[in-house]
Amino acid sequence: MLTYNKFTVRELRHICDSRGVDHQGLTKKGIVAALRDADEAEEERREEGWNEVESEYREIVIPNELGAGADDGHNGGENVVR
Repeated sequence: MLTYNKFTVRELRHICDSRGVDHQGLTKKGIVAALRDADEAEEERREEGWNEVESEYREIVIPNELGAGADDGHNGGENVVR
């Protein structure tokens, strides 16, 4: 499971937006809880056979202007979280 606590609130909001998770009015703790709930719901759907074609891992791309990570020049200027 992805460790959301290491992200800033701005990064977490970006992740929520990219996944369609509502985060309006939530604190960091609430955003992390909402993302974990979404992860659990996705896992349940997967176990029930809703998603027949799946990748081995989910990749979240955070633009460098949002992320605090260093750009190693191999990812097109974005931070990639797997």
